[in-house]
Amino acid sequence: MVKNPKVSSEKGAVLPFFALTSVVMLLIILLIVDIGNVRIVQSDTYKAADAGALAGAAQSDYHEQVDFEEKTTREPVYKDVPVYNYDCEYNEQDEEICTRVSPYTERVFDHWDYTVHEPEESVVQEWVEIREDDAKDTANELFWENANQSTLTADGKEVTDVDPHLTDQDKIAVWADVNVDYMYFPSFAEGFYNADDVPNSVNVHKRAHGQAVEW
Repeated sequence: MVKNPKVSSEKGAVLPFFALTSVVMLLIILLIVDIGNVRIVQSDTYKAADAGALAGAAQSDYHEQVDFEEKTTREPVYKDVPVYNYDCEYNEQDEEICTRVSPYTERVFDHWDYTVHEPEESVVQEWVEIREDDAKDTANELFWENANQSTLTADGKEVTDVDPHLTDQDKIAVWADVNVDYMYFPSFAEGFYNADDVPNSVNVHKRAHGQAVEW
């Protein structure tokens, strides 16, 4: 007689595995959604700060320091001088007898002729300087103009700090901080962890720089 082998049933193990997998997948999806939301806020924060920095850098003035230089030029002056030649010969007494022949002229240097010209303007130094108060006001205004047209003023987001400041006479930086609340992850994770251990928000910090240029 041939006996059939005993086969153990595994149907009961599928349901717990599926439930655990579903929980993990849902947790990952919610985390991805919240991270994506933070990424969007990071991009909007930088765009607003960059717009503010560029607008602030435009509030500048061009300066130059000039000097007037007086130039003097000189030209050589020549003159013609006669040059005499002598025609010499010896007589019967062996005496040298010389007679002067007609002279020719030779051009030689005489002196320098100096001419003083009108003073000419020359740029000694040039620079661009940002008007600090105007730049800060404009940078702040442009930041908020862009922020109000983006996600930065939506529910769950709060701009906590906007700091435009000069880093040099022709450079401005705009720092911005935005607090972003997680939308789904905390409420789901609190069912598994202590509520105090689950972060409810994240701070986004971005900075942008602008430099004034000569117009």
